[in-house]
Amino acid sequence: MSKKTHHPKRYRVLGSLILAASLFAACGDDSSSDVEETTVDTATIADTETTMAEATEETTVADTAATGEACTPDQEIIDAAKTEGQVNLIALPDNWANYKGILEAFRTKYPEVKNPVANPDASSADELTAVETL
Repeated sequence: MSKKTHHPKRYRVLGSLILAASLFAACGDDSSSDVEETTVDTATIADTETTMAEATEETTVADTAATGEACTPDQEIIDAAKTEGQVNLIALPDNWANYKGILEAFRTKYPEVKNPVANPDASSADELTAVETL
């Protein structure tokens, strides 16, 4: 014989109330005081202002590059590329992110540096393999 389990409505309501009370308690604030005193170190403020100024300067450089204005790479990188005579590139399709225009500008400015693009439509996995093999 099987015994049919019957859950009266009051048990379901009680269970729902307990669940709701638990959720509200979990979302409550556990701080013991209404107002906490905060102190700020003036050195921290100065560091933050310096960091913000540097970030603004970096953003300006990034904005300049994004608008197509002249952006000069690090001279050490340029010298190394000229010495080696080639830079290895992968996954730079001409029709994405203006890679075609960027590469044409590079080729015009540095004609002595070869810059072939291996597998322009490569996947991320292909790129990782190329880093190890090129």
